[in-house]
Amino acid sequence: MAAAKSMLQILSLQFLTQPASLAATTALRRLAYPVAAVRAELLGQVGGSAAMLFLLVSGWNPYAIAAAMPLTTALTLGLAFVPLARIQLPKGNRIRISELLGDTGFFTGYGLVQSLTNYAPLWLTGALLGPAAAGQFSRASLLSGVPLHVLSQGLYRAATPPLAAARAHRMASAAHDVLCAASATALIALGAFAGIGPALLLLVLGPGWETATRLVPLLAGGAALSLMLTMGIALDQVRRAPGACVRTQIWVIATTASFLVAAWSEHSLMLCAAAGTAGPAAGLLAQHVQWYRKQVLPLRPLLIAHSVHMMVATALFLAGRLGMHGIPARRVATGCAAMAPVLLFCVLLRRRLPIYSVARRYTPQLGASRPQDAQQPP
Repeated sequence: MAAAKSMLQILSLQFLTQPASLAATTALRRLAYPVAAVRAELLGQVGGSAAMLFLLVSGWNPYAIAAAMPLTTALTLGLAFVPLARIQLPKGNRIRISELLGDTGFFTGYGLVQSLTNYAPLWLTGALLGPAAAGQFSRASLLSGVPLHVLSQGLYRAATPPLAAARAHRMASAAHDVLCAASATALIALGAFAGIGPALLLLVLGPGWETATRLVPLLAGGAALSLMLTMGIALDQVRRAPGACVRTQIWVIATTASFLVAAWSEHSLMLCAAAGTAGPAAGLLAQHVQWYRKQVLPLRPLLIAHSVHMMVATALFLAGRLGMHGIPARRVATGCAAMAPVLLFCVLLRRRLPIYSVARRYTPQLGASRPQDAQQPP
């Protein structure tokens, strides 16, 4: 690919602005200005995408695709800096550089290990079954990864400040609320996505990707579990338990490796995909066992929330799969329509949904843009 070198150089420009934009939006959330942070991120994303489309139409192809991320991060930084410049930062003790390097060094290494574990099924697929199977796997994985990355980034950035603020006083309550929200978002959203995902993949890519469509529900389930696992890791980070993060990742690695060994012996593409689902499932189980032993939070209400959200996700998945008929575009439309009765049923019985109770507790502050507007701590 002759254009790959230039595209990578353009894409790397984001590192000039991305760290500062992340720091600025994090500061806004930590100072209880969540609406300003979300506004900066949303307008930055929209502006960067619009600029990319303008460059594409102007004939700057394919470099406009690589320019989208640098433009987005630069615009986000500018929009976040405007309200941040008017806010008086609170006084506090200076942080030693060694403390920052210690934490960032650990979590950078931890993130690299996570990435190696997550990509291992795709690498084995390419080595074992060839580039055609790897192409099918990568397309299905990419489609499932789009909602995963969007949801996980939003939840992680929104949930970490409340957990940090509650660490000394009401960690159990805040942890339950965050994990319940993660459970509902991951299971319900990705359960619905698993139902219509196969038809959506064929609509986007066209015929010839039928093998990938069979992997989408399994990979979407793994994406949901990965999102829940990520929020559990955020909880362990806030409560300063790096050992718990390491033990959780060891379970993920061991389970993923065992499935990959089975896939190698059976030459099975489906087992390669199952490895990406079984690993996060084992990590979630390990997390809950550790929280129970350390008495981090009561597990019974959280497990009930998981079960209820899983029932809703299963109903949406089955409704979407059973409702799809015709060509891919029509299948997506009929699948979404088939999910409508399930969503209506959930609306009618919303008071029995655990996520509704959590949302009600935070409703008074949803429209607050300044700390004094909120009725309770963020």
